[in-house]
Amino acid sequence: MRRTSIALCGRRMYETMRFCDSPEREIAAEEVERDFAHAWRETPKIVFSTTLQEVGPNARLVKEHAEAVARSLKADTDGEISVSGAELAGHLARAGLIDEYRLYMHPIVLGGGKPYFQSGLSLALKPLGTERLAQGVTLLRYAPIEID
Repeated sequence: MRRTSIALCGRRMYETMRFCDSPEREIAAEEVERDFAHAWRETPKIVFSTTLQEVGPNARLVKEHAEAVARSLKADTDGEISVSGAELAGHLARAGLIDEYRLYMHPIVLGGGKPYFQSGLSLALKPLGTERLAQGVTLLRYAPIEID
């Protein structure tokens, strides 16, 4: 998160991550969680939602034109831009705006949720590497390959 210059978030993911905005929650958190929460608060965020009326600190609400906003940010931003949220990521992937996919594999099995890759989205990916992180998490990095 510290390498992220700006974070683009869909509504559901933003609402899920809002707990990081509350310093009181850090009291019982582990060091890695506190570090992530600090980085989250420091990183500017753009939240794409047609239903939210407001967003929290260091965030801006955008109700439309996700592709145009992302294109503009990509051209004007130095550093990494993260994208969070299955629908937003799928939309930007179809527009060819994602340069790297980072899949964080957590040692937890869930029985539901939104698919990471939406149906109808077909990607050819080449591996860029893996990295072992804290708490048994493995980061898998991939880049899209253009299909002729």
